[in-house]
Amino acid sequence: YKCKLNTIELTSFSQGPHCPLSDREGRTALHRASERGHTAVALALAKAGADIRATDLMSKTPLHLAAQNGHESTVKSLVHEEKKSLKNQTTVLHMAATEDDATLILLDKGIDPNINGPKDQTPLHLSALHNQPALMALLLHVGAQINSITQDEFTALHLASQSGNTEAVAQLLEGKADIHVKDKQGRTLLLTSGSDTNATEKEKKTPLHLAAKEGHTKAVSALLAGKSQS
Repeated sequence: YKCKLNTIELTSFSQGPHCPLSDREGRTALHRASERGHTAVALALAKAGADIRATDLMSKTPLHLAAQNGHESTVKSLVHEEKKSLKNQTTVLHMAATEDDATLILLDKGIDPNINGPKDQTPLHLSALHNQPALMALLLHVGAQINSITQDEFTALHLASQSGNTEAVAQLLEGKADIHVKDKQGRTLLLTSGSDTNATEKEKKTPLHLAAKEGHTKAVSALLAGKSQS
C-alpha cells in the first residue's frame, strides 16, 4: 500500500490500510477516497481496517466528506460497514443526532431513520435529548417514529421535556407527538399543550414538582400559568 499527499495510490494491502502519516489537512487515504466518491476504494480501505471515524484537522470524518460532496453510494457503503463494526448498533445517524450534523444524514436516500442504538434510542431520541430541532424536523420528515420508546420507556418528548429543551418540545408537539404517553414511572410530560398539570405519577409528584426539581424555569412558568396546584 502506498500513500501520497493529497492523492491515493493503491499498490498493495500487504502493509495494511493505514498510512503512517495523514496529509497536511489531517486526512487519511480513506478521507480522500470518500471525499471524491471513490466508493470501491473507500470500501476496500474500510474492510481492511481503516478507521471510518478518524477525523481531520477540521474534525471531519470520511463520512462527513462523502455526505458533504453528495456521494450517496459512498455514504451508504460506509454506513453499512460502520454498522458492522460498532457495538450496540450505534451508527453515524446517532453520532449526527448528538452533533446536529445534518450533512451526514442522507435519510431521504434510503438510510433507516429508526435504527436503534444503545438502550433502543433512535436518532430522534438523541436529537431531542440534545435539543436539535432542525435535525428533528428532518428525521420526522423522512419517517422517524415520533412516539417510539427506549428501553426505559421514554419517548423523544419525555427526554426533551425532562431536559428542559423547549425548542425540541415545540418541534415534537408540532409533529403531533402523543402527550399522554407515560414512562415506566408513570410520568407524562412536563411541558404539554392543555394536559392536566396536576396529574400525579406513581411517586405522587405532579409535573410541577418534577419541573421544579429539575430547575426548569420555563416549564414551571408554563405550568403555573395553567393554574397548577402544588
